[in-house]
Amino acid sequence: MGPIVLRRLLLLGLAAGAVAWLERPAAAEEETRRARAEVNAALVCEALDKAQWFFDANRSGRDAADGNVFPWRGPALVHDGEAVGRDLSGGFFDAGDHVKFGLPQSTAAATLALAYQTFGEAFARLPHERTLPTLRHFADYLMKTVESEERIYHQVGDADYDHAWWGPPEKREAQPKRHGGRPRPVWNDTGADVAGATAAHLALMHQILRAREPQLAQRCLAKARQAFAYARAHPRTTTGKGAYGTAYYPSSDWRDDFAFGGAALYLATGERQFLEAAEGCGLPLEVTSPPNWDSTHFYAYLLLYRATRAERYRAALVRAVESHLRAVRDNGLAFYHDHGWGTLRHAMGMAFAVALVHRELGGSERQLHFVEQQVRYLLGDNEFEMSFVIGVGRRWPLHPHHRGAHTDPAQGPGRMVHELTGAMVGGPEYVGGERFVFEDSAANVISNEVAIDYQANCVAALAGYVAIAGLDCKAGR
Repeated sequence: MGPIVLRRLLLLGLAAGAVAWLERPAAAEEETRRARAEVNAALVCEALDKAQWFFDANRSGRDAADGNVFPWRGPALVHDGEAVGRDLSGGFFDAGDHVKFGLPQSTAAATLALAYQTFGEAFARLPHERTLPTLRHFADYLMKTVESEERIYHQVGDADYDHAWWGPPEKREAQPKRHGGRPRPVWNDTGADVAGATAAHLALMHQILRAREPQLAQRCLAKARQAFAYARAHPRTTTGKGAYGTAYYPSSDWRDDFAFGGAALYLATGERQFLEAAEGCGLPLEVTSPPNWDSTHFYAYLLLYRATRAERYRAALVRAVESHLRAVRDNGLAFYHDHGWGTLRHAMGMAFAVALVHRELGGSERQLHFVEQQVRYLLGDNEFEMSFVIGVGRRWPLHPHHRGAHTDPAQGPGRMVHELTGAMVGGPEYVGGERFVFEDSAANVISNEVAIDYQANCVAALAGYVAIAGLDCKAGR
């Protein structure tokens, strides 16, 4: 999640599960070989299938229970938007909490749409289709947030108040306002980052849906146009809010999301005004950070390359991928910039980026090996002999930081009451040198929280690997 540690330390003092630190355990060689052997094609396919499920756990709105894979979920926060007289129900909760932030809601949605568009065959090979309904739910909410070319809402719910209460989303509205109850505040001081990423998602959805659901596709395109017009008029960044002055997801730049949105609209419409805006915003081409809520530079480079075939964008893609390939540490994990928070988010972002270039530019064995290495690490071929996707593999985290999976306000963070199947936790925390540790505790938000941006990268990376490796998930090989 966001780099502000205060983002998820407001729950200190709540009871944590009694779980020990796991730090590079010295396992028997036979046990290690068994763990590695079990990370096979069937397990990867199972992981992709189940990873789609997590979004159901974080679905918000009146229809949150409709077709939900989790029987413990129900309608939640159905009055969102009442503070401004607008229906802003729906969408997805950010993480283990119940706030809806424009960042990363818009970037997570766009990531998932780009993965679905590029690696559609991977999803088509799965026994269950969960990603397209998730994308529709994202689109429905983001269209609600775009009121006009003059106004876009970027946050529903006060994050500081929200974090003060531990309980399921279905009971949130009954709490006092200081615990995130009604009416939930709404913010509309939106920048071009949220607006640009929103435009990107909706333009991608137009391309995905225009043959199968033309009316919905046209609605997405109309709202994408409005969002991009807003972005043009508001070249600034967005920051999430809390009652006590806490900053959440403070965006560092708006040009990446703006260029991403403009390029997506150009590819959807063929109208040069969008391409000219994207190319004229001053987008830096030397950024090599993996795709994440605060950087969609790679996506912008990719779509601009698709639109123009210009060598400068190809070079930017290659430069970023080379940086990712060099980021692998001794334990096999691709690690980004000594940032210990949500390490797997970045590893999966890098794996997705490399898979995209493998598909777009013609891949190498080195690239395929890198993506496979990150997927294997995720699913159990690691020093902890643990899959970091709940419900997949032989052993997985039992104490994710997620209110809905725990449900008991009196208990606080502890053991799951409901298994959060398919969720990817943040992953091992970097503590210096080549050392990583992992604590399976619901109170540890650095290693064990779950989030929609983490999950979007997880699904995207797994789908990318299934596609470029040619795995046949229907046949289980």
